[in-house]
Amino acid sequence: MYQPPYKIENLDNWICITLRGVWDMATNIQYLSALANELNAKKGKSFNIAVDMRGWVVPFSEITERIKAPIHLDRRNQRCEVWLEEQGMKVDHIADKFFNEQHVKLTRTYSSSDFLAHIKVLENEPLVSHMSQWLQQNQVDKQN
Repeated sequence: MYQPPYKIENLDNWICITLRGVWDMATNIQYLSALANELNAKKGKSFNIAVDMRGWVVPFSEITERIKAPIHLDRRNQRCEVWLEEQGMKVDHIADKFFNEQHVKLTRTYSSSDFLAHIKVLENEPLVSHMSQWLQQNQVDKQN
């Protein structure tokens, strides 16, 4: 059975997203569709997004050359977004594309401890503990 290289989960008022593997245009469209559905399900409630993108590879030219029109996701009630990246990831074009015209504050981190420290400023200890467990479940397999 096909397992997409992304997972979108809800944890209280957080949408927790795990991105892995090498993506092509079809995977990108599937992911954006799933994310749009998740955002629409929030129905006016405020929310945050946490993204663990360690081990994710997006061929820059594959995606950016083929996306001609801007992509609009309903982020009206989003308060913030926190990314956990690996050093040297080439995702600046994504940050530029999605956050230039948004009211959402994007925080980019490179360690689990910085990621959790940022969330701790916003949330209570039980939720931070759940986020820590979520990150531990997302250990990156460097062989794949």
